[in-house]
Amino acid sequence: MSAIKGTNHKKEKYLQEINQEIQAAYEFCLKSGYSNEEIRKAAKPILEPLRREKFKKRIVSLIKIAFVLTVIYTLLSVDPVYRRLCMYGRLFLFQLLPFWDWTKIYYSSCLVDNPLFSINRITESDCQVCKDVLEIKRFNQTSQDEMTEHFLKNNIPLIVMEATNNWPIMEESFSIANLSEGYLDDSRLNSLGGCVFETNLRFRAPQTFLHNLKTYPEMDQWYVHCSHPS
Repeated sequence: MSAIKGTNHKKEKYLQEINQEIQAAYEFCLKSGYSNEEIRKAAKPILEPLRREKFKKRIVSLIKIAFVLTVIYTLLSVDPVYRRLCMYGRLFLFQLLPFWDWTKIYYSSCLVDNPLFSINRITESDCQVCKDVLEIKRFNQTSQDEMTEHFLKNNIPLIVMEATNNWPIMEESFSIANLSEGYLDDSRLNSLGGCVFETNLRFRAPQTFLHNLKTYPEMDQWYVHCSHPS
């Protein structure tokens, strides 16, 4: 192994000496009045082996990089190896906490701050809309146009009494248990995507939440918010 290293060192030194001599010859030719094109044509037999050597080095480096990446990808594809690497990675990150708080990056939605991005915040005028509401009107019969023009566009809340009359679940006694059962049994509702689901419990999907609510009816301290992403 040492003999190979010594040979490579001599080869590198030899190539450096040749490069220095070529550089000196190039500068001499320029002083003598030769153009760059004439110098390239005259030096082509000398420069061609050097170019081939550099090209071979690049190819070998690319092959080595590709081999290393392939090995890493293969190891990560093996589940026990992947889990062990994740474990060591987490332990390493925990050791870094006293020196660098990486949790700010971990919980950030973007690594690079966008100066043009602004979060929609609740203003005092937004709160004033609810503050001025003294009563909520109830309607048994109203058109969609009337509801939109007179209430929704003016941020006035209302309750449409007959909105749930055609719901099959209303034929029985309405309860959270009935709602959960109807939701879980309907394949169309289960296949819906794009819903922003929020709750104070540790559930990320409405199906999981309703299933646990149906299984454990004693849960009584919770809230749920479902909305369509804007």
